[in-house]
Amino acid sequence: MISEPFTKERPARQCQPVPALLVVDDTPSIRELLIHTLRSLVPYEVIAVTDAPAALAVLSARPVPLLITDYHLSDMRGDALAAAVKSASPATKVMMITADVELDAEAGWADVDQCLITPFPMRGFLHIPPKRCISEIRRLLLLAR
Repeated sequence: MISEPFTKERPARQCQPVPALLVVDDTPSIRELLIHTLRSLVPYEVIAVTDAPAALAVLSARPVPLLITDYHLSDMRGDALAAAVKSASPATKVMMITADVELDAEAGWADVDQCLITPFPMRGFLHIPPKRCISEIRRLLLLAR
């Protein structure tokens, strides 16, 4: 008996990308620290870029539930990036992190969902990530679902 090849076509499955967090920081050591810490905390892909145009390119290519950005980027302030992100992707939550203690975390940044001011030494962050940062990341991810 000769069998004929199976010819019925099945529709191709659409592969959904793994959810991703986007980190924007132009300081390599801070960026790497955030990548390492986030990968150990959440089951998301962590994408890291150095500037606002690269961040906006990532957002145009795929959905990102949470963007974590520094306030002082070389090409744009973090709050301006947050506004651009919310314009392109209103569902994306934005967390802005800065060591600039002169900023007011409660200043009412219109497009920033959470602002964390980090006056602690970075070597302390390497050993025990601050609980409030971890809890805020998890809270924002839950809101983004």
